[in-house]
Amino acid sequence: MIQLPNNCRLSKISVHPSNWKTTKASLNVKWRIVYRFYDDNVGLQKQIRKQGMNEFEDLKGRQAATKAILENEIRILEEGYNPIQNSLIKEAVLENDIPSEKTPFNQAIEMALKSIDVEKHTKEDLTSVAGFVKMAADHLKIDGKPIAQTPIGKIRKRDIRALFDYLSKKRNWSNNTYNYYRSHMMMFYKELGEFDAVESNIPRELSKKNTVKATRILLTPDQRTKVKEKIISKNYRYWLFINMFFHSGARITEFCRLKISDVSLERQTATFLIKKRKQWMKVAKPIKNIALPFWEEFLKDYNDPNHYVISWRLKPGPDQIRTEQITRRWKNWVKKDKELNICADFYSLKHLNSDEVSDLVGIEKAQKLNSHTSTRTTRIYAINEAAREMEIIKRVGNEF
Repeated sequence: MIQLPNNCRLSKISVHPSNWKTTKASLNVKWRIVYRFYDDNVGLQKQIRKQGMNEFEDLKGRQAATKAILENEIRILEEGYNPIQNSLIKEAVLENDIPSEKTPFNQAIEMALKSIDVEKHTKEDLTSVAGFVKMAADHLKIDGKPIAQTPIGKIRKRDIRALFDYLSKKRNWSNNTYNYYRSHMMMFYKELGEFDAVESNIPRELSKKNTVKATRILLTPDQRTKVKEKIISKNYRYWLFINMFFHSGARITEFCRLKISDVSLERQTATFLIKKRKQWMKVAKPIKNIALPFWEEFLKDYNDPNHYVISWRLKPGPDQIRTEQITRRWKNWVKKDKELNICADFYSLKHLNSDEVSDLVGIEKAQKLNSHTSTRTTRIYAINEAAREMEIIKRVGNEF
């Protein structure tokens, strides 16, 4: 047992397959990192699994990814991350821990990761990006010296480009992935710039890759009927939640933060904690008449105001559920069902509801429901709004 900060403990971390470091490791099985986390403050424990390495189809790539994920997981746990509470107790940055232009590249990225103040899921994304970038920096050299050991102040645009090219080849990046890493490295450099460790945001100087925005696939009426039958047969509480989410106008992460105290069935409102332009705010959203019965049934016999609306086993409880526990059920029960033949993901339900609300009561009402600051954002969700406007224009009968 390993003692961690904040009165927490960690079991031995296991990697499956156990021979993952060898040439005999099989790629035909799902690799995973597993450990059990103990929070002695509240007497809770939780088994944690990490499987992000399975996207790699070659042995060396999967081994390198496993090593990076394993090291990152150990590091954030030692820094105070609590997977039960979904929180990171941020330690004060000591004076001698402030990065400077002389700080080695990998160490500077670590310092930026430690000090940057972002949402939990963004922190996790940054942690993953940092892990793979540092791995590449260990392999690439400048004048015979690994980039990892080069002072951050001496890093040039060509060096960041070389890191991206190396990772792009190793991981078979799409243009979207390239832009994803570029944007996250920009966040690191912005943080380092506030310490005067770098003179400019070098990743920003790299050109974005051209991408084609995929059209969001929505469920057809027939597919909605099939999904209803399938989900009810699998897990009725998931069906209740789908309806609550569909009509809410909230994001999955916002719904996972919702507590019973934030819900008023009498007033038909749910007050979500959302983040807009780096500012946290509470926004009350209406519970539609059509959705109210689902909320009432879901919360029946649950009245602890401090409990989250959706927790373990899709019931209210003291622990905040992870978003992947929502989307994974949809993936396994809907998208992987060959008989259903459905490609739409879970988040498409938000787009579907936005589009229908816009069609029935106007784009402004859809904007209000989704808590968007402008209809421009809402149009991304109400994907048929442009077509509807075109039809209205076609019917304008003004003569010359």
